[in-house]
Amino acid sequence: MFSSANKSTIYGILLLLSLVWCNVKADDNSVDPATPRTCYSCEGINCLRVTKVNETTVCTDLLDYCVTVFRGFTVVARGCYGDLQSSYRDKCDLNDHPECMKCFGNRCNDKGRADFKCIECKSSEDKKCATETSAMTAVQCPVPTAQNSYCFVRESADEGTIRGCFVHQRDQEECLSDTKCSMCLSDDAEACNSYKVLTAETAGVSGVFSNMNVIAPTVILTVLASLVRSI
Repeated sequence: MFSSANKSTIYGILLLLSLVWCNVKADDNSVDPATPRTCYSCEGINCLRVTKVNETTVCTDLLDYCVTVFRGFTVVARGCYGDLQSSYRDKCDLNDHPECMKCFGNRCNDKGRADFKCIECKSSEDKKCATETSAMTAVQCPVPTAQNSYCFVRESADEGTIRGCFVHQRDQEECLSDTKCSMCLSDDAEACNSYKVLTAETAGVSGVFSNMNVIAPTVILTVLASLVRSI
């Protein structure tokens, strides 16, 4: 027979394992059929506040699910489908509407538009990231707190070529002021950041022509004007 002390220890271990299991289930977006879903929640300008990005709500209906609603690429609402105003639900009622993302796990509405994806990698971890991006699969970006989501390419002395998503305003502004960082918003929203960023270290005659698509138009016009004057 177990002593009282042993029983208390066993019960304590079982309780700890139960708590750990509950956390694992939540992290995996698993669903308990007897418990309503929990969704990330926001509306209007609060969806663009970084401090509000992790706020949640519990659905009142066991059959309800999580959604994210966009206007263009801007998030305008997140939460349980049944709690949204009708103008937002209308988008979700249409099949495969790009401005409504539905999901059926707990806290699963943490992604941006399903049709906007970027290549995400570091050449310090995967050499293909630098030049062989055609072999890579684009990933869906996280939910944005900026007006738009952008794909980016950055050259770093420590990590080499870095590719991914920029979904926060501060990251986008920092990239615009960095001569080794470039962003793109692809028309077809599929991995527009497959190009190589041209920097002072990588520039050369062959590099100029092979990377013409990422050179600023003003630079091209300046080069052409100098050629005309020399004729």
